[in-house]
Formats: sequence, C-alpha cells, structure tokens
Amino acid sequence: LEEIPMKLDTRWMFFLIAFAAAVPVSAQGKITAVVNSATFQSDTPRGGALATVFCSGVQNYYLPGTYIAPQTKPLPTVLDGNVGIEVNGFLAPLLAVVVGTDGTAQINFQVPPGADAGISNLTGSGLTEACGDQSPYRYFNAGGLMLPGGFFSDANGYAIAQHASDYSLVTTQNPGHPGEAIIAYANDFFVVWPPPPIAFATPSQPLFLATQSPGGLYLQSYLPSGGVGAPSTLPIQVTFQGLAPGQIGVEQLNFVVPANQQPGDWPLFYSATSGVKHLSSAFVKLPVR
Repeated sequence: LEEIPMKLDTRWMFFLIAFAAAVPVSAQGKITAVVNSATFQSDTPRGGALATVFCSGVQNYYLPGTYIAPQTKPLPTVLDGNVGIEVNGFLAPLLAVVVGTDGTAQINFQVPPGADAGISNLTGSGLTEACGDQSPYRYFNAGGLMLPGGFFSDANGYAIAQHASDYSLVTTQNPGHPGEAIIAYANDFFVVWPPPPIAFATPSQPLFLATQSPGGLYLQSYLPSGGVGAPSTLPIQVTFQGLAPGQIGVEQLNFVVPANQQPGDWPLFYSATSGVKHLSSAFVKLPVR
C-alpha cells in the first residue's frame, strides 16, 4: 500500500459534487431535505463526509447562480456572501452553493467533526430568513434495510470508477474486465484513521485507512426488496479502503473484478448481516465485458 492509485481529476470530482442533480422542492421558505451527496438518500453523514441540503422559498436578495469554493484553499464556511450551514453549532465547510431563479437553493458541504447521522441539528447561517428557523431539525437515515453511505455514480447509475492500470474512467465503451483492478469512489461508508481532514484535501501521506468495513463488497445481481436475502456468491477482493488522496471527504475503494465474472452491467454494493437481517447499500452499475 505504498502507492495508492488515485489520479482522478480534482476538478472533475468537484464538478460531480457541485452539480449533483437537484430534487424537486416546494416554495415554503424552509429546508426541505438533507441527503448523502453520493446517493441522495435522506441522511446526514458522519463527520468528514459529504452532505447536500435543499431549501425552498429563497428570497430575492440571494443572487441566482452557482458558487464553487476554490480548490487551492481551505473550504470556506460562507459562499455568495451570505450562504452558510451550521450543524450542531459548527459552521460547515462549503463545496458549492447553487441558487435558482425559482426560489430554490442547493448547498453541498462537508459535515463538521462530531456531527454524525441522526444527531444533527441543522440551521441556516445567512439562510435563516430564506429557509426558516429549523433548529432543532433532526435527520435520520431513512433507508430502513439499507446500509448508510454509497457510491458516486453518473446520471445513468454507473459507478464513478477508474481502471487502476491507466486511471481512465470505466464506461460502457471502456468497461472493466475479469481479473482487473478497479478504483471506485464513495461517501460515508466507513470510519477512517487518522481522523479525516476537515475543509482540506486528503494528503497522500499518511494513508487515511478504513478502521472497519461495513460488510462484504459484491459484484452480482442485486438483493431484492431493499436488501432482504443473503448474497449468493462470495464477496469480491478489496485491496484498499480509505480516503481518496487529493479529494475532500471522498472515499476510495480498490477491488479486483472476479476472474470468472460474466459480461454485463453488474450491480456493485456492500452487504452485511445484522442479527437475522441482511443489509445492503444502494447499488451502482459496473460494466464488465
């Protein structure tokens, strides 16, 4: 593990996080949703991970537009001169703010340390009038039988992944192959040590390694009924799990496509057993040919 393949263009990942597709919101002058930035499941990720908040009823004095934090500096806690997010009394580092002409706003941020899922009171700093006073406003993972966390994907549900051999993106035109090493990117799957950097890109050294896995990683037919039922094959080989060097809050997983993997667009997901229940993460598709 002296060298972990990681050459995803920082501007490209920033673009992915900053311009995640907005969900419909109503004009009621309030915070309408807090979601995991990778899966858009209702959730406030743990400290160091990435979250997105949606607001409606934004007042006219917030200028419409897209505001992206500089990549060469620590993330700011205020963008657009006014917009900020406070979580459990901590101002959150902001990646991007998108203010629409229809009175909606999307804010992408890194969750401050100590603000884990299910305990976050979320208020607006500079958005109090626009989003309403929502303190205390508690968010719980609403996935039921779903594991928290998830993989980043494109608009068609394909994993944001690279070929470890040349760092090119995995696509349907440039698919993965049996026996090949692949790199995928995720958000809020695991706790790392040392503790994750806040507002700064993850350095290449030391490695910020996952202290434990949420379960086995699978590349096979997805479990039915939101994760009920055990996977039918063994987990695939994972060679690295930790924070992605050069990125802010993004997790990296290096794994090997099984040598006997058949051609297809295979669901990639975590699955774990809790008591008698089988829990799974949301899946993304990985093309294998």
